[in-house]
Amino acid sequence: MMKKKKKMKKKKKKKKKKKKKKKKKKKKKKKKKKKKKKKKKKRKKIKKKNKKKKKKNKVGGMTSFSSRCRWKQNSKYTKRRQILK
Repeated sequence: MMKKKKKMKKKKKKKKKKKKKKKKKKKKKKKKKKKKKKKKKKRKKIKKKNKKKKKKNKVGGMTSFSSRCRWKQNSKYTKRRQILK
């Protein structure tokens, strides 16, 4: 006696539907404007300008600032004395 072989029905595999991936929009980065740094002016330049101003006030030869002021005051005093005489 031969056993009747049951025919196994092949199960059909369901095809999985692939989900479409949504493309993400890239955000544009805003470029930051670089601030220009203001350079600090060196104090040396100011000192040089002051020296030039002092040179203009000089009377006669090489005289210091304090002696020049003294000379101006004395000259005023002497002029006054001459008028009084």
